[in-house]
Formats: sequence, structure tokens, C-alpha cells
Amino acid sequence: MRRFLVALPPGALMALVMGACAQLQPQFEGKVESDVDVAAVAAPPSEDKPEVPPRMQAEFDACLAGLRDDAAAAGISAATFTANTRDLVLDPGVLALLNRQPEFTTPIWDYMAGLVDEERVADGRAMLARHADTLARAQQRYGVDPATVVAVWGVESDYGRTFGTRPLLVSLATLSCFDRRQAFFRGELFSALQIIQSGDIDADRLRGSWAGAFGHTQFMPSTFQRIAVDFDGDGRRDLIGSVPDALGSTAHYLQRAGWRSGQPWGYEVRVPKGFDARLAGRTDRRALSDWLRRGIERVDGRPIDLPGDTRAALLLPAGVEGPAFLVFKNFDAIYAYNASESYALAIAHLSDRLRGGGGFATPWPTDDPGLSRKERKELQALLLARGHDIGEVDGIIGSRTRDAIRQEQQRLGHAVDGRAGQRLLRALRAQPQAPAGPDALAQVGRWKLQGATDAAGQPIAAVAPHGKPVHAIVLSDGSLGIEGGCNHMGGRYDIDAQGRLVVQEIQSTLMACADQALMTADSAVAGLLQGASAWRIAESYPEQLYLEHADGRRSHWVAVRPAP
Repeated sequence: MRRFLVALPPGALMALVMGACAQLQPQFEGKVESDVDVAAVAAPPSEDKPEVPPRMQAEFDACLAGLRDDAAAAGISAATFTANTRDLVLDPGVLALLNRQPEFTTPIWDYMAGLVDEERVADGRAMLARHADTLARAQQRYGVDPATVVAVWGVESDYGRTFGTRPLLVSLATLSCFDRRQAFFRGELFSALQIIQSGDIDADRLRGSWAGAFGHTQFMPSTFQRIAVDFDGDGRRDLIGSVPDALGSTAHYLQRAGWRSGQPWGYEVRVPKGFDARLAGRTDRRALSDWLRRGIERVDGRPIDLPGDTRAALLLPAGVEGPAFLVFKNFDAIYAYNASESYALAIAHLSDRLRGGGGFATPWPTDDPGLSRKERKELQALLLARGHDIGEVDGIIGSRTRDAIRQEQQRLGHAVDGRAGQRLLRALRAQPQAPAGPDALAQVGRWKLQGATDAAGQPIAAVAPHGKPVHAIVLSDGSLGIEGGCNHMGGRYDIDAQGRLVVQEIQSTLMACADQALMTADSAVAGLLQGASAWRIAESYPEQLYLEHADGRRSHWVAVRPAP
């Protein structure tokens, strides 16, 4: 029987967020640049804040003081404004993000591979079943089908796993006082303060992207004020803590953006040989009958059951050699959520997959297709096994992963571009250095809790209540221990035939702490872990371990090597 550790500390019995997704801002009027092309493809912005020069902070404080009258004109009380702005410290990091240039342009096939993969499809179908009643009510009220609403949710936050962690008031206040688009961000700051003043969402829960999008479906504050609805009937509009509110508000958004109930977003089509690609373009609308006369037809051979005067546009995102799409009004409604054709196509395609459809019939015109999130993590594991210092295995291709890819590409004689594709993955698979299994992991001896999330995917601090780092000790004989400074826990563990962790004989000892809250937390953890067979090892590598609970909690542990 294989053995490994599971023992999570007080306040940290949660899970690592897996599968980042796009921090994309929904826009109904007035576009803000997206945080990233897609977080499943590119690294998310660093949450580390650079040091703030005193002169810049003083300028920031003066700017906020100067906004008081404008805030009052927007209906924000003096008490609300003062309470939520007096202690703010500006974040220069968001200014760098506002003006940064992308490292490279993401090919459409990489973009789609990261956003519409088997994992997101399976999770989305589970969400359709879990929230069927709420989605049915939303469809009845707003006319938007469940699959489309869930597809937006999946792309925006990976079904609630990745909300973003930046305090909205800090980001929006910084952007209101420096650099370009100050007027726009001041409006968003005032909207955020209105949300707090109304009692819909507390200030300390308003966290999200660097540009201010937040919640399950990533609304900007002004969009929230116009569109969000109280769909669970508790008297508050809460897109962070209420899935019904988020789903209902998303359906409402799409309705307001011009969604036409019962109509398709579009179809994958074939274009005839010699087709004039200059006719393609989302804004080049023609009657459906015109497209049909030009030889456009669905790839499955079925008729397009819409009136001949229906306005439609042809998209060729990779040219005439790649997949082609005839799109209608509902595609524009999706596009309104974030003004990107690739983004709208990802939502549309994911919604089709959630309804049971398959992948595109026409392959992308490349001999090196993109990687799914699972494949990206596999690639990172292979890079780690070769000694590359890329950080954790998270499926996010950041700068360190790209540096490692370039080194491997050069070694293999590939084109050196830092791109994660199937060609490189196949080459590294052919020279395997397999990740360590649970038996080998016991040889490490000591592990440190790196990060954790709860069942809703919300991150928590990877420390014990008194702020000490949490370490776990595991021995090959099946014994385990956990240290969090002054609290210690111990017991035994095993892994059953289904790969689930079974923890037994949990004991907790307080060493030098007379902390009632800590004692209570210790006791709760011991009770939760006793015989907890719902835990499993989700992923294991030579220096990293991911544990996952049946209810969605995850935790990430890293090896602690003794000092030389």
C-alpha cells in the first residue's frame, strides 16, 4: 500500500487554485484592456508590490483628497469615502500593467487550447447539473441558455476558482490618480464605493483583477451597478459569494447586450476553394442568403435554419486554411462582454461543447498545436525533472517557464521562440524523467505548505493562526507530523486502492501557546482529518505535491531541503 502525508494546519485546510483563467473585464460600454491575453496561456500579473516612493504616496494622498467633492456628487457619503480611502497605499504595479506590452502575440490555437480543454468542459457540465434550477430561472427571465452563461463563468474565473487577489479600491484609486484613463477609473472607483455604501459587498471582499473586474463572472464596478441582480433573493447583489447572483447577472448582461433567445451564436462553416478572404470580418455584415449564394455551408452539412435576411458575418481567425465561422447577433452579445473576437469565439465554442458538441471539424493550420492546461502542467513537470527552476507546476506559462523552454528548444535543435507546443511536449516525453510517486515523496522528509484554497477556490494564507509557516514531516513508515510554530499534530496515513488518503490517529499538542482560538482550530482540524478518505494526491513531482479533497479543497506543498 502506498503511503503519503496529509495533515493540514489550522486555518489552512484548503486547496491550491488550479487552472488559471483569463482575468478578462466584462465591458458593456467603455473597454478596458484585459489583464492578460488568457491566464491559461500567459503568466498572471505579479501580486508583489514595488516600494512606494514617499513623494509619489504624498501625491496620491493629495489626489484622493481632491476627489472628495466628485465622490459626493456621485452620491457617496463623506463617511464612506473617508473610511475607505484614508489608509490606502498606492500600488505602482498596476501602472506597469496598464502600460505593459505583451511579450509576444498568442496564436489563436494556443488561446483556444488553453480556454476550451477537456477539464473546463467536464467542470462546466458538472456546473450545469449542479445549478440547473438557477440557470433555468435565468433562462426564463432573460432568455439566455444555460450553456452560454456557464461558458462565460468558465472562461472568466474557471467556475469561481480564480477571482483575482488585488484589493479593488487600491487598484482603482491608483489608476484614478496616475497615468492615462484617469477619468474612466475614477468612475469605476466611485462605483466601487457605491457598492460598499449600498451594503451589497464589503470592502475587504472586493478583490479582483488589476483593472477592477471582480467576482465569478468578472464585472467591472460600473457594470455591476447597471446590470447586477439579486438572484438569490437575500436582499444583496453579491457576485463574489453568491453563484445565483453571478449567473443571473451574467444572463441579464447578455440580454442587455442584444441576446436573441433561441438563436445560435453561429456555426463552423466551410468556404469554397478560391474564396475571397477580404469578405471576412465581424463588422462586414451581409444577408445570410448572400453568404449561401457564395458557397458557404455548415461543416456538418445541415441547413442553417434562419431567415434569408438574417445579418451574418464570416470569421477567418487563422485565414482561409483554418476553421471558418458564420456568426450572428448572439456572437456580438458575447463579444460585448469583452471586446475580443478570440475571447467571444472561446465562449461560443465552450458553450457548444457543454451542449455535447465536439471540437472544430477543420484543424488549425499548424503542425504544432497548442497545449491544454493539463498538458502545460505535464510540460512544466518535465522541465522541473530536468533541473529547470520554473517555480510551481501550475499550468501557467510564465517567464521562467519560457526561459526553460528556450533552453530545451536550443538543446533539441528546435526553433527557439519560448512557445509551449505539442512538438516540444512530444520531444520531452520521448526522454522521460518521470515525476516521483507517493513512495519517493516520503524520502523528502519535510514539506512546507505553499498555498491553499477552499471549496470555492478562494485562496487562504498558508500559515498557522499565529503567523508561523506550516511544515509537515512524513516518514516512510507511515507516520506524519505537522508543525505550525507552537502547535504540533501527529498521526498516521495511508493511501487506499482508489488513491485516496486515509489519515488515522491524529493527535494535537500545544507546546508553548495558551491561545484558545488556536486550540479550537487544532481540534477542528483533527476532527476533519480523522479517517478523511476523501483526500487524494492530485499531482506529485520530485519537489512538489498537490492534494485535493472531494469537496474541492486543494493544497500545495513544496519540499524543504536541509541547508548544505
